[in-house]
Amino acid sequence: MDDRAVPASAAAEPPRASGLESDYTSAWQEWDESGDARLWDRVAGDGDVGRLPVRFPPETSRMPAHPVRMTTYTPLPIPETALQELRLADDSGRAMEPFAAGSVSDRVDSVGSPLRCCLRPIEEGERIALVSYAPLRRWAEERWVRPGAYDECGPVFIHAGACGGPDGGRAGYPFARPGALRTLRRYDADGHIVGGRFFEIPEDAEAGFDAAFAEAFARPEVALVHVRALEYGCFQFEVRRP
Repeated sequence: MDDRAVPASAAAEPPRASGLESDYTSAWQEWDESGDARLWDRVAGDGDVGRLPVRFPPETSRMPAHPVRMTTYTPLPIPETALQELRLADDSGRAMEPFAAGSVSDRVDSVGSPLRCCLRPIEEGERIALVSYAPLRRWAEERWVRPGAYDECGPVFIHAGACGGPDGGRAGYPFARPGALRTLRRYDADGHIVGGRFFEIPEDAEAGFDAAFAEAFARPEVALVHVRALEYGCFQFEVRRP
């Protein structure tokens, strides 16, 4: 073994692979000729990172405190085909008389009342109409059954023109104000009433409705449930057996 001293500078210098310098030279030349080099120089020189497509995470302050809760049963609005018919003549044969909610022609103080076409409250200025609707009729016609005397009509609010239906991002059951009183009317496959129940909407409206519908469909003869306001008996929405 050679015990001769080696200069410190030489000992600290790492060994070079053959041709490494030429490889670096080629790499830098390729970088300089690319568009990436020009973009980097522009950004690094003045700090203008705004020119780059940067995506930021959502602000936590705008995120809901609890995850959106989906309902077990699907609340159904008035079908679009039925709405088209009602806008020509309602189920009592009357022509539609549209008006602007909250205007001088609004004689029923409609703002805040439920829209059965898109399952949300009426907003001021919307073009709406109060029509007579038979919620069981078209369901029965599709199934070739005769509900007979149970084919009743009642007043409902709808948009005077096409509205696109309920907002798909809206969670929970519609018109579910805690403390409000409802009647859940049950129908069999022939469209005949087979019972119902009084229902006061609890604080946890979704859980309350879920339990009430589960109770209804636990009876095998129940095909669908109509949710109605207790005071006036007006139809609000429909739920069918899953």
